[in-house]
Amino acid sequence: MESNTPLLQPQEYGTDSNTPLLQSQEVVEGQSDEPTESLSKRKEVFLFTVILGSQFVSSTIDTFLFPFFSKEATRKGLNQSEVGLVFSSFEVSRFLCSLLVGKLISRLALRNWCLAGSAVTTLSCISFGLASYGPSAMFLPMCMTLRMTAGAGSSALTVAGTTMLLKVSSFKVGTVTGLAEMIIGASYASGPMIGSAIYMFQKKSQRRISFNS
Repeated sequence: MESNTPLLQPQEYGTDSNTPLLQSQEVVEGQSDEPTESLSKRKEVFLFTVILGSQFVSSTIDTFLFPFFSKEATRKGLNQSEVGLVFSSFEVSRFLCSLLVGKLISRLALRNWCLAGSAVTTLSCISFGLASYGPSAMFLPMCMTLRMTAGAGSSALTVAGTTMLLKVSSFKVGTVTGLAEMIIGASYASGPMIGSAIYMFQKKSQRRISFNS
């Protein structure tokens, strides 16, 4: 008597009789990328404050030079085209390095990327302030090099910081990206005002020193 149903039907099942083995392996492998511990609400707020605050500072350095750098650069012999190259070098470096950081971000811990980006950006800003004391012939290459270095550090901080927030926080993706874009917009809006205030304060301090002397 023939039967239309085969006696043996080979199926690959995992520990659950209703779940195929291959599917259960994919689920287990997919869970390895998720954070092992959930952060408390206070730690999440603190993490958001630190990372978004760092991104605000790193993006502000791109625009706080706008009010006064052109005037100071012309004293060093730069024309308007060269001043534009100094300004655009930051964004060009940020554009290129963002692609590279996104490709290599899995090689290091996200915390190390954030620390490295913050350190590079800070040292580049300090060195940029000292570039005016160098020779006039080297002023343009020094400014462009330091601005490109600052752009690289800023891109590392932004990419790694946003990735960390998306990975460990319980907020929705739209909330995280919206806050990140809001911080970047606020930094570009407040950067020229901060630069103008610092420049005016520095000029007033020089006048007081020269008057007292």
